[in-house]
Amino acid sequence: HIRGNEYQTHPLYMADTVEKIPPDEETGLISRAKNGDAAAFGAIYDAYVTRIYRFVLLKIGNPGDAEDITHEVFLAAWRTIGQYEERSGIRLVSWLYRIARNAVIDHYRTRKDKMSLADADPEIFALGENIQEHLRRHVGRERARGSLRDQRHAAQRHIVVQQLHAVARTHRAGVD
Repeated sequence: HIRGNEYQTHPLYMADTVEKIPPDEETGLISRAKNGDAAAFGAIYDAYVTRIYRFVLLKIGNPGDAEDITHEVFLAAWRTIGQYEERSGIRLVSWLYRIARNAVIDHYRTRKDKMSLADADPEIFALGENIQEHLRRHVGRERARGSLRDQRHAAQRHIVVQQLHAVARTHRAGVD
């Protein structure tokens, strides 16, 4: 988990500006995205990814998990954009936050890494002096996992874009 202000060095968190799409332009992007235009959805992604990431990060506390969940949010949004309707003032960003909130809830609901002292391995307590070494190894493994998550982020962005293009091509083929 994040200690201090470590999360503030993450590229998604450090974005200098948060794009804002004028409402009339947003309506056009939504319409195009509903018709399978991956570039329009890409503009929506670019405009809102930082805000959604920050929201998820504040709820989760782990940059790697927050990235994964943020990608899940936008994949879910892409799959269901056809169902989005702006009504009673619910703007697209509110809809994305609702998807993100539900994803965070699902994350905590399915998380398996919680452990109470009652469930802890008694051998850990028998380590005595060696517990520091055990903790050092554990921290090293966590850092390695974090590095792997950073590498996965770039690959996931590439996969998301490829999936968007594939769905758009399929949609266009069905329209033609």
